[in-house]
Amino acid sequence: MVLAILLCFVLLVATVIFHYEGLRVLWWYAKSSHGRPRNQQLLIIFGIMALHTVEAGVYGFAYWLGDVPLNIGDFVGHEVGVRDYLYFSAETYTTLGFGDIYPVGDLRLIASGEALNGLLMLGWSASFIYLALERYWERERTKN
Repeated sequence: MVLAILLCFVLLVATVIFHYEGLRVLWWYAKSSHGRPRNQQLLIIFGIMALHTVEAGVYGFAYWLGDVPLNIGDFVGHEVGVRDYLYFSAETYTTLGFGDIYPVGDLRLIASGEALNGLLMLGWSASFIYLALERYWERERTKN
């Protein structure tokens, strides 16, 4: 259990820092590029989608790590392969939760942490997108 708690804490800290730095880079790049506002907005949205994909992938790697080499838990539902770790991670990160495969043992703690983390990251991203797009919309309103 201690190993799962430690892994959960490391994943949480790593993804929050990665997300923060990713948003900073996206904001700086969109602000400093002198392209069309539409392209800047799309850059922010697709960039955020890429951040979330990487973060879910990190959790998918953690499930593999916890299942295969560390053996702190297992998955039930069917034989689990690399794709299934990523699938379960994406499903948990977005709090979708189909339930066709699920962790047992200490991996349950990591899944719970990922759901909370994903919910916070998605909310953070939604507010970031709103603030970024509001900036562009305000600029358009003042032009007219």
